[in-house]
Amino acid sequence: MLGSWSFGDYWKKNACEMAWNLLTGPFGLKPTSLYITYFGGDKNLGLKPDAETREIWREIGVQDSHIIPFGIRDNFWEMASTGPCGASTEIHYDLFSDRSNAGDRVNKGFPDLIELWNIVFIEFHRMDTDQLIKLPIRHIDTGMGFERLVAVLQGKLSNYDTDLFQPIISAIKKKTGVPPYGGRFTEASSSIGAELDWGYRILADHARMFTVALADGMFPDQNHRLRRVLRKAMLVSKDIFGCDCELLTELTYHVAESLSDIFPEVGNRLKQIQCIIAHEEELYRFLHHDALSKWLKIVERRPKLESLDIADIPGLVAGYQQLENILPPLSNDYASGTSLVLMSRVRAIIVNGTLTQNVVAGTNCTLILESTNLYSEAGGQMGDTGHLIFSSGVKMSIECVENFRGYVLHKGTINGSADDSVSVDEIATIEIDAVNRLNRMRNHTATHLVNASLHSLLTVTCQKSSKVTHSDLVFDFSLYGQSPPDIMKLENMVQQVIINSAPVKIYNLTSTQLLQTQNVTLVPGEVYPEDNIKLVEVISNILTSREPCCGTHVCNTSDLVKFSVVNLHSIGAGIRSLQAVTGSAADQAINKGVVANKRLEELSLIVRKHLAEDIENKEKAKYINKHISNFEQDLKNRENLLPYIVRVRCLEDLTCLKKELKEGMRGSLRDSLKTEMLEVMDSFSKNKEEFIVHFLSCSSHMATVPLQKATNICSNVPVLLIAISEGLVKARCCVPKHNVSEHFNAESWMQTILPIFQATGGPPRGQNPHITYNMKGKKIPDNEIQELLNKSLKSATDFALTHFKH
Repeated sequence: MLGSWSFGDYWKKNACEMAWNLLTGPFGLKPTSLYITYFGGDKNLGLKPDAETREIWREIGVQDSHIIPFGIRDNFWEMASTGPCGASTEIHYDLFSDRSNAGDRVNKGFPDLIELWNIVFIEFHRMDTDQLIKLPIRHIDTGMGFERLVAVLQGKLSNYDTDLFQPIISAIKKKTGVPPYGGRFTEASSSIGAELDWGYRILADHARMFTVALADGMFPDQNHRLRRVLRKAMLVSKDIFGCDCELLTELTYHVAESLSDIFPEVGNRLKQIQCIIAHEEELYRFLHHDALSKWLKIVERRPKLESLDIADIPGLVAGYQQLENILPPLSNDYASGTSLVLMSRVRAIIVNGTLTQNVVAGTNCTLILESTNLYSEAGGQMGDTGHLIFSSGVKMSIECVENFRGYVLHKGTINGSADDSVSVDEIATIEIDAVNRLNRMRNHTATHLVNASLHSLLTVTCQKSSKVTHSDLVFDFSLYGQSPPDIMKLENMVQQVIINSAPVKIYNLTSTQLLQTQNVTLVPGEVYPEDNIKLVEVISNILTSREPCCGTHVCNTSDLVKFSVVNLHSIGAGIRSLQAVTGSAADQAINKGVVANKRLEELSLIVRKHLAEDIENKEKAKYINKHISNFEQDLKNRENLLPYIVRVRCLEDLTCLKKELKEGMRGSLRDSLKTEMLEVMDSFSKNKEEFIVHFLSCSSHMATVPLQKATNICSNVPVLLIAISEGLVKARCCVPKHNVSEHFNAESWMQTILPIFQATGGPPRGQNPHITYNMKGKKIPDNEIQELLNKSLKSATDFALTHFKH
């Protein structure tokens, strides 16, 4: 890939001009064969079409019919889902240069009109919220395909027709004696010829790739992608060209001859490259010959494996058979017993993916035991944690338990001194973390009760997914256009079942028995076994729950103790995610809800007292608003677990409190504004002044300043008012019609202060600028406001004294 970068040195115009001048100058491409694409905008991102780039190409001299807009897929470059990004402009080349206009073929996948150069204007940073933030410095990133450029400059229709690939293709023909390369791509070509040409391209392309990769120091046994490329090339060499050996080694000479001037390491390491290739060829021949018949037997047992690429077969067969030979018999899972303590034997130890006979303390490893009482992750329930205590006294902390194809994997760390170790066949006592197990059992049974409650409250719903941990449960369900369920009713239903102490029964059924059982809730798309299906049943006068389940459950609903829904939110169209807690976690959430309600009551009292007694105290109002905002943030934080009902109610009440405070303050500020303006008018009358230039001191306490209302109070007097709110300076100027003259009007009067604030202005829509003129809000640093304000008031007063004639 050819390219160039600019880190803030130049921008769009320079980048486009340099690209165009290079292609049409030294490279000699006809301008009429070049087509330009630019970014046509995207409503979802709030981005307008890149009209600036379009105009640059017009100024360069590109015809309008050759300048084409495209959307975000084609003309907006992103490094990843987050990070630097920006619009791009592309230069496409028509290989058939005698066509008058081929604009309708751009970006349509036609091989005769190719993208040659891409210029990216990096000016945004995409956040993980999909928001685009402007970068402080803009950059340019260009990219041009080297092989494509060579094909264009040499007048070829394909990269493989250029002198980059032709020497390699000629070497293939000379070595194998097959018909020459015909450049056939389409299905219209004869099947034999098209397959042969496909083989030529695969070998030529792969030969360049693996030769350079090996020259760079990569090794096939450490990089499976490189090994796959090599084996694909070996397979094509044998099956299409009938050459069982030495062809790939021969091709490395021609790759080195082509690339060594620029990449000397290719030529310098050629012997090492050829040695590795020879080894890989020998290994592949041995594995392929030995594996093919065995592979066919494996496919008979597992037909789905037939779709795999045959190039992968040797390593797959060897690995598959090695696994079958060395792994111990399947271990018994949680179903073998529910006791909290169990004796078992170590059958296998795995460290970094390799089987070993022993492991020393401090090592992260995976153990397979003869039997286990630990539950492995399944059905949405997280696996158990616990400890293994070996006969030698050494301990192992079990951090994760997983089931892989019938083998229960106990993952964790061996604890002990440097001399301690654990070996295969050693006896261990398995101790379950009883507290976490009980919490998962509670949460899993509660998940079933939630599902049953939703089926009772909603006309139709289905489970989308669930997750059960020791700390909480998350249940995702569909709504199918219905309103979300009444969480208070759902909580009451589940809590009533808990109070009723309903037994939790588990039955082992066959699939036939399962289908014959009434009112069973199944997970859509789930495939259930033929037999040994566990059916978990809870029957009470409130609801009935029957679900097939492989997880752990309490014996009685009273074991849940308490239940509380702590979150409910949308995760997609018509899908809601519900989070709930049980036991002590529910108690903690409920207590947090009590605290939240008390906090709300205290804030309500503070707000009402402020409105009744101290409404003029603006600093106190800010203090109250800050406390309300902090409380809101706490409530919106989903990690802060408290009852969802309390969360929603508090947020609604806080919204009302904010509105009440805002309206009270607004009324007070309106009164302040009116009082201040009446005082100004009184001074105006007493002093027999002819005009008013005034700074609204009350504006500093207002979120928005109603300057129009202020000027309406003195509508028969020439007036220029300046207001400052949260660092934003605004101004409004009104001159009665009968006071407008050639030398004095609202626009000319406002022009005296606009340069001071470096601001712009204009009349309200549809109004005469000589009568009414506004200064648009301008953000001013706090340390500059007073000085600029004094200058502007003096400038406006001096202008009126000089130009206003009553």
